Amino acid sequence: MHASVRTRDVGRASSFYRRLGYREITATRGAEVVLLRNGRGHELNLVADAGDFTPSNVSLPVEDIDKALDRLSPDASAAHVRYDAMNRRVRLSDPDGNDVELVQPLERRLEDGLFLVVTAAELRHGLSQHYFLPPAGERRFVAAPARSAFIELVASKLAPTTSDDILTVTIDSARVSMDDEWGEVSAAPVPVVRFPRVLLPVDREALTAVRVFEREGDELIWPGRSVSVDEYLGGGDDKHA
Repeated sequence: MHASVRTRDVGRASSFYRRLGYREITATRGAEVVLLRNGRGHELNLVADAGDFTPSNVSLPVEDIDKALDRLSPDASAAHVRYDAMNRRVRLSDPDGNDVELVQPLERRLEDGLFLVVTAAELRHGLSQHYFLPPAGERRFVAAPARSAFIELVASKLAPTTSDDILTVTIDSARVSMDDEWGEVSAAPVPVVRFPRVLLPVDREALTAVRVFEREGDELIWPGRSVSVDEYLGGGDDKHA
């Protein structure tokens, strides 16, 4: 990847981007253009421009968003980090007002598995002491790689119907009796996705983790850290951590 931004002060801009994990590779005579590169080989040109220019938009891959924000400023770590199916993202401005989006590719830390998309009310309503009765409706269960775009698709279809929390619940598939009647769907970057129909109530202990989608207007933001079902239903602030 190669990108360029204009700057009124090359030294100041270089200092900013070095804190994001980039290092100076070369500069033209008079430092009119400075080439930076990060550890993954992504390059950024800083172009000196003393005149009036329209700030640009640039998307920069980084190894670790949290560490990059900490290096910028203690206050920067409070910036709102968003999730999509494949990345963590955060937007900020450089010293020249350029719109900079930091992008951290998500590692496949979670195993492929079975996930359920429900509202908070449906989770509470379906739970008993020992079992969970899934809500009626097609394609609520998704058998897919973790953070699959298909999970996001199912959630986005549910979101307009309610103002309630939209949850993705991780399910231990060994404790579920299901029929894969929906077949298989393949789409990059997700290799294989199935929409199983669950035939029986699910053992409550099979619900191993809950994540809460955040809302920004009509848009759903990928959940961050997971909590247990009991932690979520307990109500405290931890359910959104």
